[in-house]
Amino acid sequence: MRQLKFLVILVLLALLGGWTAIGQTVDCAEFKSFPAFFTTGEGNICGWFSIFTPIQFGKGWITTFSAENSWASAHRVQAGFVFNATPSQREAGIWDIATYYTYSDKWGNVSSGSAMGMTVWLDPGQVSTILLQAAKGCDIHGQNCEKAPDPEITVSGLVLFGFYAASPEVLRALKSPSLQMENLETGVILTITFQKPKPPALATIVATATTGGVQVSWTAVNAPNGVVSIYLNGKPLWNQLPKGTETDWGVPLGTHRYCIRAVNPDWTETDDLACSQIVVQ
Repeated sequence: MRQLKFLVILVLLALLGGWTAIGQTVDCAEFKSFPAFFTTGEGNICGWFSIFTPIQFGKGWITTFSAENSWASAHRVQAGFVFNATPSQREAGIWDIATYYTYSDKWGNVSSGSAMGMTVWLDPGQVSTILLQAAKGCDIHGQNCEKAPDPEITVSGLVLFGFYAASPEVLRALKSPSLQMENLETGVILTITFQKPKPPALATIVATATTGGVQVSWTAVNAPNGVVSIYLNGKPLWNQLPKGTETDWGVPLGTHRYCIRAVNPDWTETDDLACSQIVVQ
């Protein structure tokens, strides 16, 4: 329930930019589709979440969170993150993880505060770095913190990251955000780059009549499981590697349709990604 609460909080953080019409959606491909929580000037939004990632900040650590909108113009995006207690912390009665953050934007403006998470707007060409420190005066549940850092304590927990934009094309072009944790005692630097979902497989398939059969050539880019399925007239024909050529022998006279689908990691399949129709005479 607590984890669900924080998932909801992260979505609610995206609302900080203001409301537009609710209920409209956009085809977000490999990303999640959201109602239009905030105004981008381009309609509805797409987004993605990272997995929960261990984090440590406070005394003995320099912990920064960086995100970049690498578009040269036109496209605004919103980045957000939220903290969560680990299962062992929750068993010990620590419900929430708060940070004292210092945020710098591309104009040199600096803002700070204590929060369990936050969102920032990224304008085209903007790189944002957020310094995370332990918040001062938190109660035993990790709540009611002061808006000030405590240089004498270290905090650990989990972080969940989200990225939002008006279309999947905008998100695909962005550089993946990163979390850097430097231990001041050992000098060890750990950098975690959050990987965006892979784009759907881009595929082609060509069927050509040959002596005694039909030669089928296909290719699929970014097939998520490294396997594709070739279909003949809506029925499975072969499981194959993402690129190849095979001959379908003994095809009867008539019109036939060859299609390619990507096989997902759970062994379900996508819809037809590409098709080729041929008349065998």
